[in-house]
Amino acid sequence: MNPPPTPLWRRPQTYLAAWFAWFITLHILSSLSHPGPHIAVAHFDKFVHAGFFALGGILLALSLALRPQPLPFPRIALAVLAAGTAIGALDEWHQTFTPGRQGLDLYDWLADILGSLLAPALALPLRRGLAPPAPQNLAPPIPSTNVAAKSPKSAF
Repeated sequence: MNPPPTPLWRRPQTYLAAWFAWFITLHILSSLSHPGPHIAVAHFDKFVHAGFFALGGILLALSLALRPQPLPFPRIALAVLAAGTAIGALDEWHQTFTPGRQGLDLYDWLADILGSLLAPALALPLRRGLAPPAPQNLAPPIPSTNVAAKSPKSAF
């Protein structure tokens, strides 16, 4: 009898596909001359950067943690940080070619890195909730042949 198929939300491919969608969305948003309304809160864009990169990092972390042989947490954290740092730098460089945008903002890049640093820790509780249930042994228990265990006299 075959086991039931793995639900979509427990498959690492789901989160890897979502991460690619996140990356494409980032590229599209970086290509816009005016990406959104001006919010009159000081440094609000830094919170947006950190939040957006935390979301991307969570998706990448889940895709690595839900693999059949998942990576250990420190390697996942390092991979997410490396990807977020590199993509943040590329994003800032890309914005220098977009009319109406000013790229190479060090503080935007640091906010991207901060979001990437937070992502693995934020993904950890999600990973625990998405973990497949422990396999249940459907075979009947094997009877014990230990005579001492059946004896009314115990060593205790």
